[in-house]
Amino acid sequence: MGVIAQTQFTPLPEVLCLVIAQLNSRGPGVGATSGAAAPGSPGGGAGGFASLEAILRELALRYHGVQQPSEQLVYQALGSLCSEGNIYHTGENKNMARTEIILVPA
Repeated sequence: MGVIAQTQFTPLPEVLCLVIAQLNSRGPGVGATSGAAAPGSPGGGAGGFASLEAILRELALRYHGVQQPSEQLVYQALGSLCSEGNIYHTGENKNMARTEIILVPA
């Protein structure tokens, strides 16, 4: 019998909440590949920029060593998070409704 390496598992809804919070904290004009701008600076402050495309782009950037979920799976998970009241949808962007669900790694 062979040894199977164990890896850490983080559920997709938790990852999506983290990504949405990070994208929204960046503010306007700050892309997925650059760092967060300071609030009050050009491109900084409160956002609302977690579109489906930005979420998919950020997932690919942050979790490049992991097989990426399909757009349909991400869309369904976002729908579940909306129906549970964890995030809300404003036009084409997603926002956090409950920040206490964001887990901070130890």
